[in-house]
Amino acid sequence: MHGSQRVSSKVTEKTKQHPIIKINYLPRIIAAKFMLLICGLKLGWDVLQVQYLWLFVLGILYPHITYWLAAKSRDGKRQEHMNMNFDAFLTGMTVSILPDYYFLSTATIVLIANALYIGAFRLLLKNMLAYATALVFAMVYVWPFAGFVQTDWPVKIVNTLFILIHFGTFAILSYYLTRRMIALTKEVQSLSITDPLTGAYNRRYLDANLSKEIHRSQRLNYPITVIFTDLDHFKSVNDEYGHQLGDKVLADFVSIARKCIREDVDWIARFGGEEFIAVLPNADADYGALIAERIRQEVSEHLFEFEDKQVSISSSFGVVAIDNNDHNASAECVIASAEKLIATADDGLYKAKEKGRNRVEVVNLHPQESI
Repeated sequence: MHGSQRVSSKVTEKTKQHPIIKINYLPRIIAAKFMLLICGLKLGWDVLQVQYLWLFVLGILYPHITYWLAAKSRDGKRQEHMNMNFDAFLTGMTVSILPDYYFLSTATIVLIANALYIGAFRLLLKNMLAYATALVFAMVYVWPFAGFVQTDWPVKIVNTLFILIHFGTFAILSYYLTRRMIALTKEVQSLSITDPLTGAYNRRYLDANLSKEIHRSQRLNYPITVIFTDLDHFKSVNDEYGHQLGDKVLADFVSIARKCIREDVDWIARFGGEEFIAVLPNADADYGALIAERIRQEVSEHLFEFEDKQVSISSSFGVVAIDNNDHNASAECVIASAEKLIATADDGLYKAKEKGRNRVEVVNLHPQESI
């Protein structure tokens, strides 16, 4: 394997670290510290005897060892599930030292909640089996069970703090995970409706939302305008200057167009190639022509640049508006209106091309033609 391949493999493995590894890390540290503290309160100075030294390993080193094992594993999720089984077994061993109802119930609740939070019922069964095995083993062979001891108030208080802090930590982690999930969902949704090159909406968004805009205009009885625009001789820009400059032209064009339309009201979608459609709700043909002319002028005066290459380009526009007075239009009529509106605007664009390009052509569409 080549050096670059080895580096790539290591990076890939690192990025595949399962999220439950980090989710469990801080709660495991908290649990280990509290268990060491509770055992110290119950045993007193006896906790320093050789037979209890493993408690210090559990309280100080164990969380970091399990994190390291899971982080280095090729299957982090599987290793973390094994770590949780170890957690359950060691918890059972710890609880069996001078067992009392408070510590037993606290440890059991924490284990059940943690297993359900991370891996649902299948992991819960495995954890409970490990927990029960440790309890039986320790109470029979290690520290023979002689009944439950009385729980002192300091132990009760620490148990209560343990539950509050442990579940509070999980609540905070859940909050931030939920926020992150919402942000990622919004990002995915945005990527699914956005053209990655220009930042304009894509054809999918146009097809889904133009019909909705028309339906809204029919329901509220206001006009809607569509502008169909195309960059003149764009193919020659790609052929002569390269696709990188061509891509820059498309991105800059959308940026210019956005500055000329109403923010949060009008929107632009990439229809395909160098063709774009601007949708202007509650705008008549005169306003649409004014916006199209503004964009045309801004584009014609703009110098598009990429590295040491520069180019000027013009654009042509077809503008069409529709007023809907039929409030009883069916869903099929709405779809037909969207298709007719785009086709008519395209006719206007074709006329602008025929008349020499770098111009705006307004075409009329009557309500009855849109149905």
